[in-house]
Amino acid sequence: MNERAPTGAETSLLSLPPTHRQTRWAIAVAVCQVAAFALVAPFARTQLAEINAFVPAFEGVIFVTDLVTSVLLFSQFAIYRLRALLVLACGYLFSALMIIPHALTFPGAFSPTGLLGAGLQTTASLYWFWHLLFPMALLGYGLLRDEKSDPGPAEPSLLAVIVGSVALVLTLVCGLTLLATAGNNYLPVLFADRVGFTPEARLAAASTMLLSVSAVAVLWLRRRSLLDQWLIIVALAALLEMALGAMFVSGRFSLGFYAGRLFSLLTSTIVLVVLLVETMRFHANVARSKERKIRRLVDANILGICISNLGGAIIEANEAFLRMLQYSREDVVSRRLRWTDLTPAEWREQNERSVAELHSTGAFHPVEKEYFRKDGSRVPVLVGGALFEKSGNEGVIFALDLTERKRAEEALRRDEAWLVQAQRLSHTGTWVLDGATKRFLYWSDESYRIWGFDPLQGLPSRDDMWGRIHPDDRERLWREVQEALREKRDFLSEFRILLPDEQSNTWKQTPIMNFPHSARYSRSFAQTST
Repeated sequence: MNERAPTGAETSLLSLPPTHRQTRWAIAVAVCQVAAFALVAPFARTQLAEINAFVPAFEGVIFVTDLVTSVLLFSQFAIYRLRALLVLACGYLFSALMIIPHALTFPGAFSPTGLLGAGLQTTASLYWFWHLLFPMALLGYGLLRDEKSDPGPAEPSLLAVIVGSVALVLTLVCGLTLLATAGNNYLPVLFADRVGFTPEARLAAASTMLLSVSAVAVLWLRRRSLLDQWLIIVALAALLEMALGAMFVSGRFSLGFYAGRLFSLLTSTIVLVVLLVETMRFHANVARSKERKIRRLVDANILGICISNLGGAIIEANEAFLRMLQYSREDVVSRRLRWTDLTPAEWREQNERSVAELHSTGAFHPVEKEYFRKDGSRVPVLVGGALFEKSGNEGVIFALDLTERKRAEEALRRDEAWLVQAQRLSHTGTWVLDGATKRFLYWSDESYRIWGFDPLQGLPSRDDMWGRIHPDDRERLWREVQEALREKRDFLSEFRILLPDEQSNTWKQTPIMNFPHSARYSRSFAQTST
């Protein structure tokens, strides 16, 4: 079955669903755990050699993995702001920090009775605290995992939350260590001597196993994500560790004692491995997705794209770029195509400015220029580009063929010239009025001449224009304009214009057509009659 790539919101481990393959792996690991437990349990009481250095050495590995896992989980919390991740990160941090006093106080590791003023019950009590609170963190994660991230305006900053959480965990570890050392005489009697357990030790183990069972149940009922799935395996490993290391044995240095530490290693490494693998998988998927998008853009041939170096060599180009310049793929492969040779002499200075901008910012703004085609003719282009790395030597150049736009601009200039000539010959002027602001947006040259306004003074106002209409025609014209606007129809009217530099008995008859097709703009034409 094909594995699907995560999309959209499926980028957090809390929302990323497991694939069928990942589920099969989790089931396989769980089965192996139970099988290993079943094989070791009958022989768990078998006493083996006392290797006092085993505990600090082995727990040093667990300390590193738990600490790295907590850092990664804190980083996930900083991204997604989910309290479930914060609780889980604190749980792994607590587990890592509790290893330090446990290893230091273990009898025979660094001194016959342990460091920090340890008593007979100190190490066992620390082990119990350690394995009691870690399943609580798993349980807390399971209960909070459906909570949505919705930070309010009054919530503290992420840094303050993380620092406060770390300080709280550190204080808790120090407090429990002080209780287990200074309060040794007030703690439950878990060891009868340096090696042998008491019945109270099995009761303490049963309490931690109960919490682990609760964590498994909650995680199983609320499982939806890849992380949920593997935390079930972690809780199962914690459960089997306590069963093998405390329930099926009578004391330290038995087969069950040593084998239980392997389950402890499993609880500390599973989430770390999942975090690392899925982080690498996610970044690989993102990189492949970006590469596919870029390749799709290049292959779409919407615009010319080439990859080149600062020395001028074009390393790769798409068909649109080659077609625009009339070159072939062989020209690129043979390295005969160089963007420095494509640039006419008058554009070399612009090239130098673009290269300088590339060096300073890693990209250069799009500029209009020309390129030589293979036959020596020129093509107008809009060119922009960027380096793949700011201090690198290779980058991508985008080139848009402006030939059609230049033709359209030239045709528009030609049409405008013809329109000006036609208006001058026919004594016809045009203007455009913005109906919302009651301001003119455009007046043709012939309109200025007809109405006697100076183009150098800018667009006239509507009142200025209305003042040029003969007083005897204003009221009638106003009624006709308002009626046309109300009925949204064109109209034609005649009225007289009184020019300021003419004699008072000089008049111009002017028919007007108004086209109120737009709710905002009105376009009018005026023509003088002779």
